[in-house]
Amino acid sequence: MKLFLYLCVGILLLPVPDDASAAGATLTGYQQPSAPLQAIVDAPRPPAAIGGPQRRTVALLERPARPALQDLPKGSIKLSGLTIDTLHCAGAQPAFGHELNLLNVADGRQRPVLGLPPRARIAHLEFSPDERWIALSLWHEGRVQLWLVDVAAARARRLLERPLNTVLSNGFSWMAGSRTLLVSLAPEGARPAPAAAPVAAPAVQESVAGKPVQVSAIADPLPPGRAAEMLGWYLQRQLASVDVSGKLTLIGTADRLLAAAPSPDGNYILASRLQAPFAPAVSVLRWARRTELWDRRGKLIKVLHDNALNDRPAQDRDAVEPGPREFGWRADAAAALHWLEAGDGGDPRTQAEWRDVLYEQRAPWRQPALVLARVKGRINDVAWGSGALAVLTETWFQQGERRTWRIRPQQPDAAPALMFRRKIEDRYGDPGRPMKRALDNGERVLLTSTDGASLFYASAGASEEGDRPQLNRYRLDDGETTTLWRAQAPYYERVLVMLDRDGRRFVTQRESQDEPPNLFVREDGAPPHALTAVPSPFAWMKSVEVRVLRYQRADGVALSGKLYLPPGYQPGRDGPVGVLMWVYPRDFQSRSAAAEVRDSSHRYADIDPLSPLALVRLGYAVLDNPSMPIVAGEGGAANDAYLAQLTASAEAAVDELVRLGVAERKRIAIGGHSYGAFTVANLLAHTRLFAAGIAESGAYNRSLTPFGFQFEKRTLWQAPQVYQAMSPFHHADKIAAPLLMIHGQADSNPGTMPQQSERLFQALNSMGAVARLVTLPDEEHVVRAGESVSHVLWERERWLQRFLRP
Repeated sequence: MKLFLYLCVGILLLPVPDDASAAGATLTGYQQPSAPLQAIVDAPRPPAAIGGPQRRTVALLERPARPALQDLPKGSIKLSGLTIDTLHCAGAQPAFGHELNLLNVADGRQRPVLGLPPRARIAHLEFSPDERWIALSLWHEGRVQLWLVDVAAARARRLLERPLNTVLSNGFSWMAGSRTLLVSLAPEGARPAPAAAPVAAPAVQESVAGKPVQVSAIADPLPPGRAAEMLGWYLQRQLASVDVSGKLTLIGTADRLLAAAPSPDGNYILASRLQAPFAPAVSVLRWARRTELWDRRGKLIKVLHDNALNDRPAQDRDAVEPGPREFGWRADAAAALHWLEAGDGGDPRTQAEWRDVLYEQRAPWRQPALVLARVKGRINDVAWGSGALAVLTETWFQQGERRTWRIRPQQPDAAPALMFRRKIEDRYGDPGRPMKRALDNGERVLLTSTDGASLFYASAGASEEGDRPQLNRYRLDDGETTTLWRAQAPYYERVLVMLDRDGRRFVTQRESQDEPPNLFVREDGAPPHALTAVPSPFAWMKSVEVRVLRYQRADGVALSGKLYLPPGYQPGRDGPVGVLMWVYPRDFQSRSAAAEVRDSSHRYADIDPLSPLALVRLGYAVLDNPSMPIVAGEGGAANDAYLAQLTASAEAAVDELVRLGVAERKRIAIGGHSYGAFTVANLLAHTRLFAAGIAESGAYNRSLTPFGFQFEKRTLWQAPQVYQAMSPFHHADKIAAPLLMIHGQADSNPGTMPQQSERLFQALNSMGAVARLVTLPDEEHVVRAGESVSHVLWERERWLQRFLRP
């Protein structure tokens, strides 16, 4: 398959690039950017760190810089919202690791794991509860294989001959006792042949009066005929248990399982089976399903619930499925099921005293279910601690509010105690995440202090000075919060895991502007002890200045953005440089939330090759993610004022860059990905602020996403003026600045199908505008292959050289 590049040079007399001598010239072949940018593509990535549940060992997964184009899946199919690698019977290809090292937390010693295949493609790993073993899934020899690592010996071996099915799961999970895994095996027998083209015949679809159906824009609805049979085969999995010796025991029979989870004591299995008929226009995750309780051998104990096909319109963020939902196991009990049920039938328009109810039922399942809590919002999280402690969080978007409660599962009649109450958008008031610890069976529960009187929370420490992560102690009896530790400049440092039960010893991840993230142990105020020493692959980053800008929009809303200046650059001495603004706007319900400062000036610039920060290496300044809040008016929706607020935010950012002496107005470009690309096209259509634009994987015609997009829940027919005004395709005749568009040919993101870029390019081409469209074979919504990444950087580099030159 070729890489197609389209070039259109319109009536404006602009320079023609070296490789194209005429309008409409077509190029083929992958290109590489200049050496400084290619070095970023080729640089090694830092290892991924996965901590063991007993906090003794950290698995460090070394990752290649980028997969090669030939390693991208070639035999994948896309059906009903799923991407299936048919060769491996797996879901979308993960980001692989290829080497594994084990880090001892006590002394910082690292050991390589031996016995793995050369350049292994490790997809997923999981420690056993006792931390003696690590189970791995490897993509090897055309299948997903299960391997086992002996942690003490640091040696790996293949555990199973039969391949795993990872279409809908990771393929395995540890069970209590640390000797046995619950695995999902690929179906046996011949794989179905690719679906043949159906015999030509009339295609009929019918809509029933009074029965609205969700017409979600899934990119790959299930076609009729043999494709349904193919999908059914790949969704089949055979559950089994396998012990660390490799002994395999089948559980039940192969079936189309959506999910399967063992109870904490290993005696039961919670399973969810997909039910026919299949629904072509609805994601697999919304198909009819039956939730069942099995014993450990796969024998049915009881049917818990039958969920009907969920094809109703769900335009309200507070809407949920009717009936019991979100079944799970209590982490602090041997075998206790919990689930939620909406008191309003799932419809927020229905008046109800209690919106959500939390239920529990314990083995041996003879007693009726107990009500543990009733709330006036939707329960979105329950953290279990003990019979006397669980923490429940509820959200109600209509009020924009989130509340956190302490409940006592052993005393269901006891009134919940309010712990935190804040606006959903309020980062400054966010208490953070509760710290947890692992039980002997591997389940994670709330970590309480030695005396049981307190919980611990790790928060971002968001404030007007930026993020300064902290560790807080929360006293359960009176709600008093005490800060035990807070990150100090010039570092950004956050708590990952506590090593004791009183907040005196914990592991952090620390970074600064010129130091990449590394792991440290902190203890009783002593200097931190380094566990890892990952070096910076980019020495030149030490001379890059990072500033958090604070400025104001014309309507008074406070804005901020992170400015990266080229190595050694000083505005007063060197004068203005070319600037790239990389954008992604957000909706807010209040001006105060929109004005909150995000991020920190002390963070390391993790220069992923696709990040706009790579261009700092070439002498450009980059304003990354400047605030572009779209704030809802009183009683209205945020998008009702989208264009006015978007352009005001862009004007404020440009004015600030010029005021600082970093930029001159004729040498500022704007870029973005996905919703950011949509923003780029709109700003080029409705302002004259930018010399050029770069839009990647975007959507430009909102009539192609008529059932809602981003956080817009109204349909095209409910808000036609909003859809028309926000669609840059409808205003393509106003786009005067040159626009580079890049799109993956295999983009399956529902709102950003490749035709979005193709149609906008055709419109610009027809009007003689300056535009360029690049489509990348086999690439999804985010570009992955090294060759494609290099080509994207080559395109960006040439575009900015061409239109931001002095």
